[in-house]
Amino acid sequence: MITTTDKEFFRNVVRHERRIELAFEDHRLWDVRRWKIANSTLGVPIRGVEITKSEATFSYKVFNVENRVFENKMYFYPIPQKELGIAKGWVQNPLW
Repeated sequence: MITTTDKEFFRNVVRHERRIELAFEDHRLWDVRRWKIANSTLGVPIRGVEITKSEATFSYKVFNVENRVFENKMYFYPIPQKELGIAKGWVQNPLW
């Protein structure tokens, strides 16, 4: 059992628990966007491992598979232009 009065520590414990418990249930994308931490989690390169076997030993080489970018505007979806034309007074989401 964890007992703490540190708000940031508790927040990180809850985030870690959700990441583990809901790993394959498609909650992660929405969690990191809601918590505004997507820049540090979704905006990092995707890495892979190349494994090579030579006789009885293995060697591992880490490499970048894809460089990903997450911009602040991606926290909100753009409103389709057609919808903006229908609804008077609506403005486009920031940065789009």
